[in-house]
Amino acid sequence: MDETGYRNLTYLVSKGYLEGFYYKPRIDLDLLRERSAGLVATSGCLSSLVSRAILGGQPETAWRLVEEFAESSRTASTSSCSATASRRRTR
Repeated sequence: MDETGYRNLTYLVSKGYLEGFYYKPRIDLDLLRERSAGLVATSGCLSSLVSRAILGGQPETAWRLVEEFAESSRTASTSSCSATASRRRTR
C-alpha cells in the first residue's frame, strides 16, 4: 500500500461509517472499484461475498467474484503504476 492506497482506505472507511452503516460499516462494490488504487485486498472473512457463494453451493458465482476482484486490483495497480511513472518523469 502506498500514499494513494492510504488515502483511498481512509476514504472508504469514512464512507462506510458515515453513509453505509447498518449494524456494521459497509461499502458497496462500485465504491470499492472506484477507490481501489493502492489497496491490498483479501477475501478471507467467512461472511465475504466469495465465502457466502461457496457455502451457498454457487461455485460459478464465487469464481466470477474472484475474477472481478482480481481485475479491479489489476486495473488499479496499473493506473497507480502509470501515475507514479508519470510523476517521476515530470520531476
